[in-house]
Amino acid sequence: MKDPGMKNGNVSVLLKNVSPDDTGTYECEVITRSNNRRKRDLGDEREFVSSVHLTVSEGPENVEPWVGRPKSGQAALRAGPGFLSLLLLLLLVVGFFRLFSITCF
Repeated sequence: MKDPGMKNGNVSVLLKNVSPDDTGTYECEVITRSNNRRKRDLGDEREFVSSVHLTVSEGPENVEPWVGRPKSGQAALRAGPGFLSLLLLLLLVVGFFRLFSITCF
């Protein structure tokens, strides 16, 4: 593979704007060629790697697609209340001990 980031052969594909017409079985093949061959040489070796069956159904309209990671603002909204609750609890515990502690001189 020419891209150094793909030295282990791992790839992923992100499909956008799919429709029910795209439903079907998709195959992954690896094409190997020696360096002295032309790109469209018919002597290239093809090796079947895997296949996946994709089913696309109609979904609700006007919905933002979710790709796997929440946007940074969404993550902050999820983490914010928990963090604030923990901080408030910590302040209450520290305040309680400072208020009711006995000081010795």
